[in-house]
Amino acid sequence: MKKVIAVVVTYNRKELLKECIEALINQDYKNCEILIVDNASTDGTKEFIEKYIKDSKIIYKNTGSNLGGAGGFNYGIRKACELGCDFVWVMDDDCIVKKDTLTKLLDIDKSLNGNYGFLASKVLWTDETLCKMNIPKKTFGTWLKEFNNPIEEVAMASFVSLFLKKEVIMELGLPIKEFFIWTDDWEYTRRISRRYKCYYITNSVVTHKCKNNVGASIAEVDERLERFNNLYRNDVFLYRREGIKGWILLYLRLCKHKLAILKSDKKDKKARFKIINNAIKEGKKFKPSIEKLELNETKRVLEIFGEPLSNGGQEAFIMNMYRNIDKSKIQFDFFTPFYCDNEKMKSEIESYGGKLFTSNGNFKNGGNKKDLMKNVKAFLSNHYYDIVHIHSGSTYALMYISKIARKSGIPNVIVHSHCGGFKNLKYRVIKFISTPYLLKYPTQYCACSKLAAEWKFPKSIIQKNNYTILKNAIDTDKFYYSEEIRNSKRKELNIENKFVVGHIGRFSIQKNHEFVIDVFNKILNKKENAVLLLIGIGELQEEIKEKVKNMKLENNVFFLNIRQDINELLNAMDIFLLPSFFEGLPVVGIEAEATGLPVYTSNKVTKELPLQDLTKYYKLEDGSEKWAENILDDYKNKTRKNTTDRIIRAEYDVKISAKNMEEFYFKL
Repeated sequence: MKKVIAVVVTYNRKELLKECIEALINQDYKNCEILIVDNASTDGTKEFIEKYIKDSKIIYKNTGSNLGGAGGFNYGIRKACELGCDFVWVMDDDCIVKKDTLTKLLDIDKSLNGNYGFLASKVLWTDETLCKMNIPKKTFGTWLKEFNNPIEEVAMASFVSLFLKKEVIMELGLPIKEFFIWTDDWEYTRRISRRYKCYYITNSVVTHKCKNNVGASIAEVDERLERFNNLYRNDVFLYRREGIKGWILLYLRLCKHKLAILKSDKKDKKARFKIINNAIKEGKKFKPSIEKLELNETKRVLEIFGEPLSNGGQEAFIMNMYRNIDKSKIQFDFFTPFYCDNEKMKSEIESYGGKLFTSNGNFKNGGNKKDLMKNVKAFLSNHYYDIVHIHSGSTYALMYISKIARKSGIPNVIVHSHCGGFKNLKYRVIKFISTPYLLKYPTQYCACSKLAAEWKFPKSIIQKNNYTILKNAIDTDKFYYSEEIRNSKRKELNIENKFVVGHIGRFSIQKNHEFVIDVFNKILNKKENAVLLLIGIGELQEEIKEKVKNMKLENNVFFLNIRQDINELLNAMDIFLLPSFFEGLPVVGIEAEATGLPVYTSNKVTKELPLQDLTKYYKLEDGSEKWAENILDDYKNKTRKNTTDRIIRAEYDVKISAKNMEEFYFKL
């Protein structure tokens, strides 16, 4: 589905602009963003348009000063190409499109197989007659006279519903901003028609709500006569490019205009002649440059999450990547069909130039499937991306979001497995049901580990090694062991001279917090100075607090909720507990190892944690007493060291992974 950006130039006409925007929003073709170029309006346009900016299809740019129509279109066409589009659709703020105006243009684009320079719509005035100021020219010297044939070749057209291919803009450059007003559209379209055949499309119709259905004439108007200097100066540039024929046509045109002044009842005829004569002199010396457009194209990737955006491992992984990718080459937008309760992350995303979209669907007991499907479908019907990257712990979410994305015309649909789960009957049924979906709809498969890939993806994908491991890397500039940080944080938390057990994770079934408490209780029985730090929030937090209270552990267990100083807290700990029921490749485990912290985890977690000498895997069925004994026995032999270099060598440094992710996206 090709992406179109409609460029609307406005100046102090917010009421007309409103009607223009509403018509663009309500058109049939949905993959069209609207770029409003405001020539520094002073009538409250910026404030008025804020409600529209909330609609992601509306992009607002204030030029900072009045650049005139020519400067506005130069600016807008440039910005549209920089934003990434296939076509630019140009119009004034008093152009009102029909529901099918753009669809008809795209139909012709398809029938011509792209072999044209520009397409121009049929422009009517408010009484449904032809708008005289927007009648195209058949050739440089003749006007179009046939308006009923489906398609007519033309040489010149106005900027009222002009349809341009990005490739043509890249080749032939931008409108001449020095023109300020008038002749910019004639010059630009003629520049294109000198190279390519161009067409007038009769069934693509717009209404031009100009004040009256006549062109501006220096022989008739009584105000702002000085602006006609631009018209005649710019005409010289346009006509002289046509050679001798152009000069002849120009002087015939000037004679006609001067004769009209003589026939008028104006008392300042000499002043009007003077404007024309001075403009012609100026035009002969007027040599504006034609700007070529050079783009370093930025790929925009939509990261879709099948759960709310909060503080989980999936979000941590993508944010780590986003902080370190080259954002001049790759930009991320984020979408969840549910909600985001992490305002800090949202602000950070926006500071990098990304967007975060939510649909505020219901989420409980693993997600509301009805809301998920409805909200994803609604979002993708109005937003187009070349690449959609889907993240979810739910196989259901991966299979159905990938189906919706492919049916929405997305060419690259990536499913990403971040974890495993319980291998029970429910898992086997879902795996069986999901296989045909996951074979048909995704175009690429990613996972944080081999275990995570095997858990989610069909067997044939695994056997053919048809998936990519994107490592859950960390920021090694931040996660390292420091005696100074350790002592400072322990003093801050008043846990000096304590044996500090730590756990970081959402309070959910997966993380097995009940077992964390049981193991800690056994450790406390053997080491009276032990304390437990629990970092995170979640649906089971109150239940775990109640368990701690019932076991009379309140003085030894600290609930620290969401923290921004994870690296410092890991330094303060002595051991890290991770008895999860399932994990793909836990980021927090790598962060712990990077600070030299021993990690004690369940055998349900992948064996792919990078520093195996710091990792011990125990069976959950061995029970909390056995875990406590094994942990304390193993800990006797541990010496805390900085392990950052080893993490980097294992390629779990975020800068390496971000580079790998960039390359992965660019290969698509």
